[in-house]
Amino acid sequence: MSGATVITMEKGNPRVEAVAIKESKIVGVGNLKLLKRQFKGAEVVNHFTEKVIMPGFIENHIHPSLAAILLPMDFITPFEWDLPNQQVTDTHGRDAFLKKLTDNVKNSKKDEW
Repeated sequence: MSGATVITMEKGNPRVEAVAIKESKIVGVGNLKLLKRQFKGAEVVNHFTEKVIMPGFIENHIHPSLAAILLPMDFITPFEWDLPNQQVTDTHGRDAFLKKLTDNVKNSKKDEW
């Protein structure tokens, strides 16, 4: 992680100097020394160069109203997905895509499509 500034969007602590990272996730932001004490085993960095780190605001893939619409659907993707309600296997190639699509249509209720 690198950035000239870390913007937190917290009124009491709008900008900080360091980021704690554990298992590829930001687990804390704040003072370098305090983060090192608080998050033992995490990588704590403050070697920022000409960048800004800030929140992603709304992650539209998991926003509640979109999730309510999207999660019940059948997915055909080139990647495996671990969703709250299902495991989606990866699908590669035209034939595999068409087979999965055909199976989904056959297995769905008529009013679902």
